[in-house]
Order: sequence, then C-alpha cells, then structure tokens
Amino acid sequence: MQFLKKIAKQLTQKINFTHTPKSKNRFKFKINQKVSLQPIGIKKKLVYQSYIADASEDTITIALPLEKGIYVNIEANDFLKVTIYDNSGMYYFTGKIISRYIGNIPLLTLEKPEQITKFQQRRFIRSKVYWQVRYALIKGSRMPTLMEMKTANQVWARDISEGGICLVIPKHLLNKVNYGLLITMEEYGRAVRVLSKMSRIKIDEFSVNYLVGMEFNYIKSKDKEYISDYVLSTEGG
Repeated sequence: MQFLKKIAKQLTQKINFTHTPKSKNRFKFKINQKVSLQPIGIKKKLVYQSYIADASEDTITIALPLEKGIYVNIEANDFLKVTIYDNSGMYYFTGKIISRYIGNIPLLTLEKPEQITKFQQRRFIRSKVYWQVRYALIKGSRMPTLMEMKTANQVWARDISEGGICLVIPKHLLNKVNYGLLITMEEYGRAVRVLSKMSRIKIDEFSVNYLVGMEFNYIKSKDKEYISDYVLSTEGG
C-alpha cells in the first residue's frame, strides 16, 4: 500500500499542470469610430483622419484616408501611430499594417495592440510651442481683419490646443472682452486668425510677464484641423 502511494506521488510531481491564461482586457474598438493616423518613420509629420471599418478578435480594419480626393500612400508593413476618439477620452497606440485591401473602399488591417495609452485628462490636449502671435482688442463678436492684426501687439505663445492658446504677455489684459489673434504656425507656413476671449490670467513665477489663457470663440474649421494635427503629431508634448 505504501509502495502504491509512493508511485502515485512521483507521478503527480512529474505532471506539468498548465493553466490557460485569461484573455487580456482590451480596448473596445467600435465600427465607425473616428481615428487619426500618423505614419511613423518619415521626416514630415503628417496626420490623416479616418474611421474604423471593422474589428475582430485580433485585428482592426481602418479605411484608407483621403487627402484632396486622393488615397494616401500607406502600404502593408508600414507603422502607424493611431489616435482613437472615444466617449471616455482619447487613446493612442503604435501598430503595424499587416495587409492593405484595394476595392471600392480601400482598407488597412492592423493587429490589435497589446497596450493602449490614454491621453492626458484635459478637455483639449495641449502642446508646447514658441510661436509668434499678434493680438488686438476687438469690438463686438466679429472675426478680426488681416489689416487689424498686422499692426497688433506682438507676443509669444507658450502652448496651444484646438480649443485655446496660452500667451506670454508683459501686461495685464482686460477681461470679458474679445481679442483677435493672428497665430503664426511656422511648421506649416500658415497664419491663423482667431476670435478669442481671456479665460484665465496669472503671473509667471519665472519672469515679470503674465501667462494669459485665451479660449477660441471662433476659428475656421480648416485652421482648427491644422492645430489639431500639430498637437496630435507632437503627442501633446
């Protein structure tokens, strides 16, 4: 009897019990969910808007983006930074294109990422900048003219989002009034006109200047896209 127990114990020790790991909790991709695609490994930072066409257990399929009516040149084996717009916030991951389908609607298929990162918890993601900005007090709620802005006060921007900008200004500004802004986006060779209102002001602890937050009241949709693309391409840095 003791001999049989000894044999049974030895057999039990030799058996390698394995447990099937639980599937990882993954982000829930939704069909028609808005995404931004930024190709990785090219000198010029480009961001394209698209949407999720399909999602399976292991892959996601994204519609190939259009630019000026032409499908962009993104191929299989290219790497993309993908930004996802969700009700709970904005997320991003880096993925490799495993196939490209050419049909009525060209599609890109990527492996589902093991990890997705959530952007900073703000209403709008901000990026640090050092851009020239001109500002002027504007009567009423109209868009400032280019002539008005060319002769306006010149200051510098500290950071920007698609919803507003932080300016470094040497004097205190009036509150509850409208300001016209002319923002020079050096990376794009583009000047953006905006109607804004001061949302906050504080003294810069490292200088004698004021840090003035300006909220955009009116900005053209195309200019807003340029700012959004810039912020996403710099990862809100």
